[in-house]
Amino acid sequence: NNPDGENGWYKSAAVTVKLNSTSKYVTSKNVNNTNKDSYTINYDTTGTKITGQVTNIAGSVGTCKNSITVKRDTVAPNCEVAPDRSPDGLNNWYISDVKVSLAYSDSGSGIASYGLNADSEKLNSKSSQNLTFNTNNTTYYGVVKDNAGNVSHCKTASYLKLDKTVPDIYLSASDNISNNSWHKDNFDLTTIVNNLD
Repeated sequence: NNPDGENGWYKSAAVTVKLNSTSKYVTSKNVNNTNKDSYTINYDTTGTKITGQVTNIAGSVGTCKNSITVKRDTVAPNCEVAPDRSPDGLNNWYISDVKVSLAYSDSGSGIASYGLNADSEKLNSKSSQNLTFNTNNTTYYGVVKDNAGNVSHCKTASYLKLDKTVPDIYLSASDNISNNSWHKDNFDLTTIVNNLD
């Protein structure tokens, strides 16, 4: 059967290699020293070489002129997206830029492509980005693809919230102002705060 993955890799069903011979009077077939006419690979491998031999009634042994190397990877890559630090503000808010990173690995066929993006999945070869814009509900998505074609998806565990806006604050005094801007009675001091998110 032909590879069902990419780049010559199998990624799902077990792979069975069968030995065929057109020679007459074949008494035994041997694939990879199993004394069988077939060999099944139902495990992940970065390359298992398959060879075969046949023996005829006279005892002559013929070895296959070709060999087949089977590569099989059924496990999707590891994928994790997380900010590089805990929120530096209150109530799980960041108040300064925060770096978000994609961590990935694959012990089988190896990583072919990956991507990290805010609010959507893209294979864009980015493994880190800085969150620099004010937001109260941004999710970073990661996607990782291995050479066999297995794909993993991951995202930040919760919404990221960033508010870098410093509140504007003004002080004003209200009272009867006498000559030369001096206050002659008690007065109230009022605080006016603007731009609070």
